[in-house]
Amino acid sequence: MDAGSDTFEIIKEPNNTTRIIRESEIEISILVNSVDNVAYKWQVNKSLGSPSSNTGEWIEITDDNLYGGTRTNKLTISNPLFSMEGWSYRVITNSPSYLCQEEIISKPSELIITYLIIPNAFSPDGDGINDTWTIRGDLNENYPNNQIRIFNRWGVSVYETKGYQNDWNGSNYNSSGSTSLNLPVGTYFYLLDLNGDGSNIKKGYVYLTRMNNE
Repeated sequence: MDAGSDTFEIIKEPNNTTRIIRESEIEISILVNSVDNVAYKWQVNKSLGSPSSNTGEWIEITDDNLYGGTRTNKLTISNPLFSMEGWSYRVITNSPSYLCQEEIISKPSELIITYLIIPNAFSPDGDGINDTWTIRGDLNENYPNNQIRIFNRWGVSVYETKGYQNDWNGSNYNSSGSTSLNLPVGTYFYLLDLNGDGSNIKKGYVYLTRMNNE
């Protein structure tokens, strides 16, 4: 056992997301507070868009043409495919040097194609600053079939589109696609279907505010 430590623990978790780099090698790793008698077992969860360790089916992986280091603190993935987006990885670790302590499960790291920055607030008040809900990270270039729906707090759809162009300005769009009155200040909820087929969905909220409080 390491001197001065009576608990085996992970001191550096994997990143929440790991970007897929084609024709290259990517790494996911952890650090623990011991160097002696440490065992590692890496697992994959292929439930797209469900990186939580409490959902989906986690399957143990072994070294092969795709994976390396599956029994070490650093997992390598060789030449990952874009179709692996949404797959998540975690590691189970323990050390016999720490008596009577159960295995520890790391936080998962989800494979992504690009880092989307989805703002949780914007202010469509006509001042030329932050007037539209702008998602950064090449949404249409990487996810050309994306679909977005936005709901109010009662679950009523107020906006929906395919191939989002970062142009929602806080107006209420009816079923025909025409614009009606500005929506009131408040919190709205989005469902972003990245592939347009329900296989990779992002959910969250966005707060709509206006300086003139229209």
